[in-house]
Amino acid sequence: MSRSVAPAVVVLLSACARTQQPAPAAKPTAADIRALNDAAFRDLRCPDALPESKASTTPPPDGMKAVALAGQTAYGLSSAGRLWTWDGQGPARLFDPARFVALARDGSVAVIHAREGEEGARLEVRALPSNRPLDHVVLPNGGVPLAVSSSRAVLDVGLPELKCNGEDRDDELCSGSIAWQPPTHELAGWTFPSGATERVPISGCKQASLVTRGASFACLNEDEDWIWWGYSIPLAPEWKPPPDPHNESLPPHWQVRESWLHVTSMRLGPSDDAVYVTYRALNIFIADRGLPGHHGWRLERWTRDPARPGEGKPARLAESPHSLCAKVLAASADGGLIVLGGSQHGLTVRRAPRYAPETLAVARANDAVVSADGARIVTGHTDGRLRLWDARSLALVAESPPPPALPPLSD
Repeated sequence: MSRSVAPAVVVLLSACARTQQPAPAAKPTAADIRALNDAAFRDLRCPDALPESKASTTPPPDGMKAVALAGQTAYGLSSAGRLWTWDGQGPARLFDPARFVALARDGSVAVIHAREGEEGARLEVRALPSNRPLDHVVLPNGGVPLAVSSSRAVLDVGLPELKCNGEDRDDELCSGSIAWQPPTHELAGWTFPSGATERVPISGCKQASLVTRGASFACLNEDEDWIWWGYSIPLAPEWKPPPDPHNESLPPHWQVRESWLHVTSMRLGPSDDAVYVTYRALNIFIADRGLPGHHGWRLERWTRDPARPGEGKPARLAESPHSLCAKVLAASADGGLIVLGGSQHGLTVRRAPRYAPETLAVARANDAVVSADGARIVTGHTDGRLRLWDARSLALVAESPPPPALPPLSD
């Protein structure tokens, strides 16, 4: 979605964690359209981090962006690429000085990133806790893992840049007479320890999720409005606006693709039988059409339907009339316990059968994992702490102190 598209002006009438009044039925003025358009693009997505309250010379803490749990050992992957290990007592310990970029949720493997040449990258899988190398792959044009499991990773792989030298690229492209531009990256699957790689036939993922063991994965598209899980999951079809005759009368490459919802999170369960999704109504509609909007937030579990391959069965676990930014951080193996959080939403647990929110004694968390037996929860936080919770009482059992400040990692 681009700000340069006109006259189709996209309007957001509800922002993260606050309630707005429904859109008026009357056609807005030009000034209203401009103001609503500005608000839409300012608040269109739930931010990944809270804004800084004031300028500070103190560097921000190296927060935990991913956590894993293997038996009694918890792992935390920090934003700077450091991998920490914690046994639930005392401070976390630095696992290895290398730069880590991905961590399997069951604590079986982690991926190291190293620069290869000027633009390339070398990814190496290490077994945990032995730190034994299992496999590696070299990406000449760079790339990062979007998700990793015990035996597979989904990679966002850079493609060669086509230069305008008369041989590597078409002269019409170089002169700008053709609007189409070649892709700069693609998705690939990497299986280890065999080292096999294959192209994934999806244009791109903002977020990917893999099952704990196996090859199945789900993908949230880059516009964050649909999910692919072997098929496209049909979220909230009743929220879809009616077709715009003016838009449909335009040539296909000029038409505006309207998004009526924002997927805030997507997470596969430990096995390939369920994907957990949170999404909210964007309340974005073409302002000059004067259409009423929708509002709200939903938590759903989609399961495969053996009787109808390529289709899923949704179960709505919870919903709110407010347009929340709550994200699924973790789910138990049986789906009876779901941990939600994110930078714009308090850390909560929802449990079957009602899935009512229960607030934990910490404001926010970046990631969480539930133990295989469903008895413990480990959370990772922006201040670098790891916390251990009792999943039944939701009592805080232990927490690690913030890790010490360390010099930046080199490539």
